[in-house]
Amino acid sequence: MKRNNDGFTLVELLVIIAASSIVMLAAASLLMLGVRVQRAAQEDAGEQQTVRIVLSALENLSASGKIKNIDQTDANGWAIYGDDSALLRYWADEKALRAGDDPDGAVLVDGLQSANVQLVGSLLTFTFGTENHNYSTSVYCRTQVDVDVAAGENIVEELKRPSQEGGTGSVTFPDAASLTEAEKAARYAFLQVLADQYGSTGQIVGSDLYYSAWYIGGYGESHPGWNEDTPWCACFLSWAAAQQAASLNSEPPRFADVDDGKAYFQNPETQGLWGIRDAYTPIPGDYIFFDWSGGSDPDHAGAVLCVEGGKVYTIEGNSSGRVAVHSYSLSDPRIVGYGVLDWNKGTEATE
Repeated sequence: MKRNNDGFTLVELLVIIAASSIVMLAAASLLMLGVRVQRAAQEDAGEQQTVRIVLSALENLSASGKIKNIDQTDANGWAIYGDDSALLRYWADEKALRAGDDPDGAVLVDGLQSANVQLVGSLLTFTFGTENHNYSTSVYCRTQVDVDVAAGENIVEELKRPSQEGGTGSVTFPDAASLTEAEKAARYAFLQVLADQYGSTGQIVGSDLYYSAWYIGGYGESHPGWNEDTPWCACFLSWAAAQQAASLNSEPPRFADVDDGKAYFQNPETQGLWGIRDAYTPIPGDYIFFDWSGGSDPDHAGAVLCVEGGKVYTIEGNSSGRVAVHSYSLSDPRIVGYGVLDWNKGTEATE
């Protein structure tokens, strides 16, 4: 086809129009990409600024001396307490950190994929994870909370040492006529089993098996819904008691639902005993049941390590995802009661 002296041929004109369209589309795409990048950068900067403010507030809170207790035992998150109430709480199901203890309280930051608080010695570490970033800060906590937790950790470390190496544990038993030397030894051995699991995140130490998998007989199609994330505080206790079955007069309780555990100890036919808070002084090796709302329907369970100075020290599974130690006032309204196993008392009573 020959070029017309007055202009472009039809084919040339169509080619020019197509090329211009491609260039315009490419420019528009680049413009939109630039807008998205700018928006993402702004959102990212805003997120980092928000989290930094929260971490700074946590640092100031730690330095202020207002922190009196850290509650890591709630399966739905954790809380930092002052004298009478929570200063702030992380709600795992909402992925939000809120001021105070009210589920409708002011949101400090939301959209968190994870949030953890951990106390090792006197070092308090806060870690937060968003979809794109992880943030962490560590501060020295100078309030009573580190003393309480450290005391529990020291008991655990002593329990893990064999007796021939001087391991006695800071565990004292009441000099009651009903508590025989055989029962004391059995309770102590039970606490050693628990202490050996300290720090576990759900797996039996030295094994690939999870406590919940041990309880249900393995994950799989025959047990839908059971996996590594299944709540396992009761499975942990059931596994530990099974290791000490020979020291009990009856089959140890095996339960995954803490309501079933409470029912076991309240049923006289099962040979377990139930102790009510404020009417019973717990003994090392007892089970302890909690209702985080202060009622009578338990949400969580652990075992008593020792009782000292008006406090009960505990070891608990699935406490912020791990086996951890805690301390509570004996009059803490969150304590529902105590379960007493049917220990083999032997024949000789303690004078």
